[in-house]
Amino acid sequence: MELIVEFTSSIKNGFKNYKNFNGKANRLEFWWFLIFVVLGIIISSILDRLIFKANFISSTSAIGWIGYIWDLFIVIPTLSIGARRLHDTRRSGWWQLLLLVIIIGWVILFIWWSQESYESDPEKKPIGIPQ
Repeated sequence: MELIVEFTSSIKNGFKNYKNFNGKANRLEFWWFLIFVVLGIIISSILDRLIFKANFISSTSAIGWIGYIWDLFIVIPTLSIGARRLHDTRRSGWWQLLLLVIIIGWVILFIWWSQESYESDPEKKPIGIPQ
């Protein structure tokens, strides 16, 4: 039950703070929101296939109309929470431009998004993790 609450609250926070590219987002909030985005992509692809009879295998585009609408709906909140996650690791949100560098940029961002949050206060630092 607690996981469902964290999932829904992460999604609500992601949409509530979609204009906020400042501040921080913890790992759990970021990854729950990213799972929501990926589930939306899967569902929109299935709906495109069922409703519009889209054939993604022989098509040059893997996205249908519902997928395009979903992408437009989710792009700003995803960039926003990604920037706040990078701020939580003491990096600029502009590092998300690495998404344009195929594979290498994705791996670097994945590693940075997965890192422990940076705490400047020694009392709040987790034991055993140098920062």
